[in-house]
Amino acid sequence: MRSPDSINQARVDSMGVRAAFLFMDECMCEPLDLAALTGVLVPLEHYAATRDRICAIVTDVLKAPPKTIPRPIELHAKHLLPGFDDVARLKVLNAAVDLVNEGGLQVFRTAYLNRREIHQLLVDDGKLYGPNFFSVLSWLQETMKTTLVLPVMDGVPGHAPESRKRLHIDPTLIRAFAQQVRSIHHFRQYDPMRQMLSIENAENLAEPMIADSEHSVLLQLVDLISHLLLQLEREELEAGFNPGPFKRSVLECARRLNPDLVFAWKGRLTMHDPSAPASGG
Repeated sequence: MRSPDSINQARVDSMGVRAAFLFMDECMCEPLDLAALTGVLVPLEHYAATRDRICAIVTDVLKAPPKTIPRPIELHAKHLLPGFDDVARLKVLNAAVDLVNEGGLQVFRTAYLNRREIHQLLVDDGKLYGPNFFSVLSWLQETMKTTLVLPVMDGVPGHAPESRKRLHIDPTLIRAFAQQVRSIHHFRQYDPMRQMLSIENAENLAEPMIADSEHSVLLQLVDLISHLLLQLEREELEAGFNPGPFKRSVLECARRLNPDLVFAWKGRLTMHDPSAPASGG
């Protein structure tokens, strides 16, 4: 019997189109002055199997009694499995690493290490969504030669049914993702702007979708992977970083990520304030 993945692959090949979801999540770390964006690329033909495997991780953690179907829970690294022990938390983190490694899922991460300095000039983008998204797209130029990339960004805040507050999506996020892609495709219609675009093969960049990680297990996967990569960055860069036993186990888990699948950059962006007086010579 053919596997679901092989059937999906046959359907994709018959259409003559390849596609992949780019699930993304941002993170910040004040001690490092860091703002980062992480993306996990999930080919369309592997999407269903990847989604179901994450759902199975949750089911395994919940261990519901027979004839009982519990409510789903969100796997959020910052508050991972409240009410569970560290053994269960490490099991989930290691399962996320196994999923990436065994599925051959590519991970893209960019991190700026002078967030506050950049924010002084990019005053409307305190989380540096725009620069980080542009950097991730730069990684994907070769992929977009043959593959339609569909970005999915975590950005719809959770909304409890009893809450009287209106849902609010950060307009900065919309500008950084949706508006940036719209501008790219607008500029592509005009010469010589088409030749001046910094992102090659942008015709295969789809319009972004903004989703709620509470209801997207793929965004939850990205959150877990982003957290693991952050721990490696903290170990390397944070003065006085002294992890306890659990954090050391988390670092060991992070080191298990296949480095051939992780495309990462971190550094500083030199900023020039146009209002500053020019130095004389």
